[in-house]
Amino acid sequence: MTAQIASELGSTARREPRTNLFAMGTIYVDGASAPVRIRNLSPTGARVEGAVLPRVGRRVRLCRGSLEVSGEIVWCTEGAAGLRFESAVVVADWLPQGRAIASQQKIDEVFHQARVGGSATASPGPADCSGSKLGALDLMRIKEAMESLAVQLASDPGVIERYASKLQVLDIAAQALGKIATER
Repeated sequence: MTAQIASELGSTARREPRTNLFAMGTIYVDGASAPVRIRNLSPTGARVEGAVLPRVGRRVRLCRGSLEVSGEIVWCTEGAAGLRFESAVVVADWLPQGRAIASQQKIDEVFHQARVGGSATASPGPADCSGSKLGALDLMRIKEAMESLAVQLASDPGVIERYASKLQVLDIAAQALGKIATER
């Protein structure tokens, strides 16, 4: 981030902690839309990544499933942009597993271990489907595997361009599995 961008954001830019995440969303501007990956989020802003992003100063609407928030693009670089929201959001609602914040730390750790080549016990493995009933751990493993697949697919701009809505469906399905798992 350049000094100019940092000064434009002002001293309030980082007063609130940001939650790192990978979630698919859609950004709308002037009747057009584009898929984005929401990479971090605070109650007052977000960092998004995408192949096509609006210019600095543009008013936008960020949507994820039934959630939406209006805001403004405050910085933009090749493939990434910062949004400042007009009104505060509840970060837990925007997380891939909804309000289950406690699970986010475990999931973040699983993804971290997978990225750095951690032990097999830390990475999502195949679910034990030998019984007729899946347990909460099995559902979380399936959810984590789906999210890992989404991360890998979303790293390819061509896949995002062709299958953005399908990636969102994959993300929503993973969220649903996470909710079911945390309710058990």
